[in-house]
Amino acid sequence: MKRTRQDQILALLASSKNKSLTTTELTKKLNVTSMTVRRDLNELAKKKLLSRTYGGASLIIEKSTSEKNKIQRNAKLEIGLKIASLIPENSTVYLGAGTTIFAAAEFLSLNKGIQYVTNSELIFHYLVEKNNNVILAGGYYNKSSNQLLGTLAIQCLENYYFDISFVGTNGIFKGKATTSSFDDANIKKIALQHGKKNYIVADSSKIGIADPYLFSNIQEVDGIIVDSKINTWQKKQINRYTNILISRKIK
Repeated sequence: MKRTRQDQILALLASSKNKSLTTTELTKKLNVTSMTVRRDLNELAKKKLLSRTYGGASLIIEKSTSEKNKIQRNAKLEIGLKIASLIPENSTVYLGAGTTIFAAAEFLSLNKGIQYVTNSELIFHYLVEKNNNVILAGGYYNKSSNQLLGTLAIQCLENYYFDISFVGTNGIFKGKATTSSFDDANIKKIALQHGKKNYIVADSSKIGIADPYLFSNIQEVDGIIVDSKINTWQKKQINRYTNILISRKIK
């Protein structure tokens, strides 16, 4: 009976408009208690079949880089400007993969003694074309996210200490930064371990969402960089753990 109910939950999520439902909605549709639904959601999340969100759950659907680029575009540009403002001259900087950090590339300081290190193919090519000093971590190539991952990429990053590291996330939930891939989580962990200052980058739509793989407690980083659309509830979710850096709205 439990398996049948959990299959129904996945089917309901798949048929919903945004592939997401609240616990209350699932409780009504399944005619069971909210405690039962929450237990089922937690079990399905452990099996990596869905992501827990604040008050509910959503299906895990990893989008391609080109698809992600179209989402929250203005928010990402705001965050990009904020990232650029934090980078000092003559520093070594880690830039993680992901479209939010990639949005910063066009704003980054050029030819100011900065050594960039990244595992993002997109960021690497963009900065090289602008005559920047860039090192691309080796590894196996993940086509959907345009990044290099695995043991070789980790070994490359272990050779550096960064004055400042910027790492993206697919979701921040209850003080935890998460991502959809085990290998991606390992890369992010190394980048944060080797950063003198560390920032997690997230547009506000990702606050209150959890992907399967934890890579950092946000209280362990120097701050979370977010866009100007962040609401009061989301601010509270960040401020109770760490600093929040809100980017300026682009006119």
